[in-house]
Amino acid sequence: MGTMAVPDHTGHREVRWSGTDPTSIVRAAEVFGDLAGQRMVPFARTGLDDFHQVRSFDPSADEILWVRPLQGG
Repeated sequence: MGTMAVPDHTGHREVRWSGTDPTSIVRAAEVFGDLAGQRMVPFARTGLDDFHQVRSFDPSADEILWVRPLQGG
């Protein structure tokens, strides 16, 4: 089962998917696309590996963490 941590006004919410549940994968991919459209930045972890930035939804990821883009200049 994968988990996506999404920052929101409550601190964060979680979206979960299972590799054996196609509906949950489709829903998680839709949330991924929505957040990418908001210019949020996703980082994924698979197994014991460190997090690395990703550009598309990977249903084999154990965890996806979203962060807000850096502001400034």
